[in-house]
Amino acid sequence: MAKEDLKNNEELEESRSELRFEDIEKLDTSESNKAKIKEYFEFCSDEENVEEAGFRKMERCLEFIKRLDWKRHLKEKKINIGEVRRILNERHFGMESIKETILENLAIRFFMKNTNEKMPVILCLAGPAGTGKTSIAESIAEALGRKFEKISLSGVTTTFELTGLTKGYNSSAPGRIMKTLAKFGCDNPLILLDEVDKIMEKRTEGDIEGVLLEILDPDQNKRFRDEFLELEYDLSNVLFIATANDMSRVSEPLKSRMEIIYLDSYTLEEKVQIAKRYMVPSINKKIGSGLTFDDDVLRYIIENYTSESGVRKLNIILMKIYGKIAKNTLERKKTPEITLKNIDSFISTKKIPKIPINVATSGSQIGKVMGIALSPFGGRVIPIQTVIMPGRGEIIVTGNISQTMKEEIMVAITYLRTKSTRFHLKNPNFYREYDIHVHLSENSIQKDIISAGMAIATSILSALNQVKIRQDIAFTGELSILGEILPVGAVNLKIEEAYKFGIKKFFVPEGDKSSVSSVNKDILDKVEVEFVENYEQVYSKLFLMQEEIEEDINKMFLN
Repeated sequence: MAKEDLKNNEELEESRSELRFEDIEKLDTSESNKAKIKEYFEFCSDEENVEEAGFRKMERCLEFIKRLDWKRHLKEKKINIGEVRRILNERHFGMESIKETILENLAIRFFMKNTNEKMPVILCLAGPAGTGKTSIAESIAEALGRKFEKISLSGVTTTFELTGLTKGYNSSAPGRIMKTLAKFGCDNPLILLDEVDKIMEKRTEGDIEGVLLEILDPDQNKRFRDEFLELEYDLSNVLFIATANDMSRVSEPLKSRMEIIYLDSYTLEEKVQIAKRYMVPSINKKIGSGLTFDDDVLRYIIENYTSESGVRKLNIILMKIYGKIAKNTLERKKTPEITLKNIDSFISTKKIPKIPINVATSGSQIGKVMGIALSPFGGRVIPIQTVIMPGRGEIIVTGNISQTMKEEIMVAITYLRTKSTRFHLKNPNFYREYDIHVHLSENSIQKDIISAGMAIATSILSALNQVKIRQDIAFTGELSILGEILPVGAVNLKIEEAYKFGIKKFFVPEGDKSSVSSVNKDILDKVEVEFVENYEQVYSKLFLMQEEIEEDINKMFLN
């Protein structure tokens, strides 16, 4: 070991040793903090205070303070980028661009930290459940040699859980942040703020988002205050990483504090490779088995026993298979080789029900457009139908849809009203003189956030202008009230599923380009993908050309 590394280790151990009264003046902290710590020492050292009502709380407070690392004057250890890459590759299949983004962020963080520059934004891993967000954070912590702690924000209902509760309350205690630092005795763990998108879902006490904004801001977290300890603490050495399932539920101020890395849903073939290269070898190692699975068997398991974007349920199903084999072994029963013919007998759970999809993708129709979505049963093509009739501007919506979907319909109608001239609407007063009925087929399926804004607008515009739309074209993308087409994620899965039902052309948000690149190459070579950033591009490709043809035909007849 180099002399410099040895010296750093000795200084680190010294900084983590129990704090003594005579060491307080040497602490790298404010004078007000030093005065408060001395006050705690003196109070707890005076035997006359033992009978005081708050003595136990003061004593507990001092215990926490002694366990904290107060020196924080060591330079950050140089990052071994090769080791971080090795561990990420070892634990996670594919995700090359995601891994490179993580490595770049860690590298720039190291150099900026050691030059006392403002730190880069926090990483936020966004994507469906089971896509490896927590596992990636754990891998980073291991590669950097840092302690790891996960704080699940879905269970945080008060700000006190993060900032601590003052000693005046019976249930007073330090917050989760300081508890973590005291538990590890260091000031540089990796803390995962899990599911930041859940903080706005339920009624909470206090401004939890405001606390997060403080924690994640490098200008503010140097003076983070825990209300139980009544001290400020520098959190700038902590490596925070956030996760979210749905970024649309995260506020803009919070988004601005983070670099968002999107993790796409896994395709069928990616799930097969993850199971084959990671899950099965990992389970084999843990239980001393040499079991293997053919690719066809793994595909069958995935398609019939799981319905998820990630691979969490797949791991559970594999464990059930191993459990069956282990039970047979203990009962001295012979276990046959696992094949497609007998795989069902190894899994003690019901298959995922398959709801039939009836989609006619031939010809063209007015008012009928194909939306593509991810439902609880996997990728689906969902026909969206619109009819207009004389009325007073009533909007009728049917098809077992969520409130979010209803809002998407209202956004589409408002946008089309603002573009009545640009889109040559046959009746610009349609919102006063027509009733509009929008229906999403297959009533038995609950349609939640399927990101169908672009498809809905196309369906309504087709009905208003009496323009036929090809039924082998499908759309996915959120429409803003200004006509922007916003990324929605999991486009790779949607395309692969829609292709099975005869869809040959797709309109996809420009922001989902990276997701499309992971579509099975055999499928990608057989379909056409149009990337759009705003709805005017959709209008130009679908409606404008047909309107110009009709206009030319009318001129010919007039002449």
